[in-house]
Order: sequence, then C-alpha cells, then structure tokens
Amino acid sequence: MKGELAPASDAGNDRKPLLKATGLQKYFPTASKGISGLFGRSRPLRAVDDVTFEIMPGEVFGLVGESGSGKSTLGSMVAHLLSPTAGAVELDGKPWSTLSDRELGARRRDVQVVFQNPYGSLNPRWTVERIVGEPIITHERVARRALRERVAELLLAVGLSVEHLDRLPSQFSGGQRQRIALARALAGSPRLLVADEPVSALDVSVQAQVINLMRDLHERQRMAMLFISHNLAVVHHLCERVGILYLGKLVEVGPVDEVFSRPLHPYTQALLDAIPEAEPQPARLVPLKGEIPSPTAPPSGCHFHPRCTRAQAKCREVPPVITVKGSQRHVACHFPND
Repeated sequence: MKGELAPASDAGNDRKPLLKATGLQKYFPTASKGISGLFGRSRPLRAVDDVTFEIMPGEVFGLVGESGSGKSTLGSMVAHLLSPTAGAVELDGKPWSTLSDRELGARRRDVQVVFQNPYGSLNPRWTVERIVGEPIITHERVARRALRERVAELLLAVGLSVEHLDRLPSQFSGGQRQRIALARALAGSPRLLVADEPVSALDVSVQAQVINLMRDLHERQRMAMLFISHNLAVVHHLCERVGILYLGKLVEVGPVDEVFSRPLHPYTQALLDAIPEAEPQPARLVPLKGEIPSPTAPPSGCHFHPRCTRAQAKCREVPPVITVKGSQRHVACHFPND
C-alpha cells in the first residue's frame, strides 16, 4: 500500500527514525523496441517500485534479494546518489529534495557509502592518506599534521597501520582495499553507512574478516547501517531487521531472527531453502525455479506468482499490499505462511 510504513523494531517508543523512505520509485527509460516501440514509446525499467521503510538510529537494517531486484538502486537513492522518480527519502525528518545546496553539503557527511568493488572505488593515483583524508578536508579546516594523525587513527580502527599512509591502492589486496574504503567512509563520522554488497567481490577467506570488522565498528560507534546483500547468512550475522526485495518491491520486513526462523512470504522461504545445509531437511519446500522477470514488463498481480508454488487466481490478478502480522512483521502476500 503506497505510503504504508514498515516500522522499526522499537517504533513503539518515542525515538524517531533516522531515515525514512516513503513510496520510493525509480524508473529508467529504455530504448527497447516492442509493440509499444512501434508507436514511439518504450516501457520504462521499474528498478524500484513503491518501497517504504525506515531505519532507526544505531540500527543495522539488511536488504536482501536476487540480482536485478533493485537493491543497489534503492541504496543509491537513500544516499542521494540517485534522485527518485517518485517518493521521498527523509533524514531526521527532512527530505533530501528540500535541502539547499549548503544544507545538502553538510548532510552528505551524515550518510556515507561503501561500494561493492574495492578495486574500482579508490582513486589509483592517490595515496591512502589522501583517499581517507579527503572527506575530512571537504567538511573541515584541519592542519596537515592533524589530518595525518586522524587518518592514521582511522587506519588503525580498520586494522591497518600507519606505514600504509603513503602507499597507493595497487599495493593492497582486495580485503585491505575494502578496509581503506571503510576508513574513508568513517572519516566524516557518518550517522548512516550504506554498505552495498561490501564483501561480494572478496575471497571467502577475507569476507568474514571484513564483516566482523563492520560489526565491531558498528558496536563501537553505534552508527546506523543499511546493509545490502544477497548473502542471507551474512545478513543474519550482522543485521537486526531485514527487508526482502523482489522485482523492486518489498515483500517482507521484520526482525532478522523471526524472518529467518518463520518466513511469511514464499519468496523469503525459497531464498532460505536455497542455503546449503550440512543435514538437509526432508520437509523443505520445492527450490525456487525460473529467473526473475524483466523489470520492464513485470507480471500482473503479485510479481512473484509465476515462480510461486502456492499461487492462486487472485495472485495473478490482484497486487498484494503490505499487511501487519504481529507487532513487528510485515508481508505483501495474499496467502502468507501461518
């Protein structure tokens, strides 16, 4: 339902959300030629389609979905790297779209991003000192010596050392580069960190180190985090709440332990069933089949119905709306698991 909010886990108290996204849409024009193209029009790519959620101060909110579900586009709108086609993103109750250039510059330090590819997100010609120190110089007047000391402290915080200050990114491994990217993101003392698949490009042996580092940093600094991933095990380890995204729509939101132990949406169940187990359970559901449909031509009704083993006629015709199940669970499904 447009504008209906999936509240945070402690929404019942007086705390206000740090970030609030309402009715977010992001449509991209396409050059595809189909029947509509004969008449000079093409269908837009619906990357994000009416998404509403909030993140409380200090909360780690996970966003999960297959490739092509719209996770990165949603993260870019949260960080104001992309403007939404419709809807709004509010930080402390103020929409990004209403801020002046001066206010926007000041607010940008409150939301920092760690990107997926540590090999492409760092300037190869800059030293580590300049890479990590740039956000500090942008927002503050700081002496050269003081800057170097602060950058050194940030490197130590992410498990690197002072001797790395004058090196170039090419002299580091992928895991070390992602630590540098984390140090750069922390340089502005952000209140919200958007981590977009921050370990997917790393070796498995390094992924756990970076994830544990992010968890330690969160516990020490209590910054909020939007953690975007297709890895449910990592999300379960790191996040407090999770949103399941399918073809640009949130289909389930809730506390991570509850969602993983008792999923309400069949898509969530299918994702969990796909996780390898040492001792597979005989009562597991049929694995998820087929590919995610094209966002330029989403199915009618429930977008998931072509792949759902429990779909009925209503699912093919009527789009489901977000409904409340219990005090903290939200699901968009006509026939959720009981």
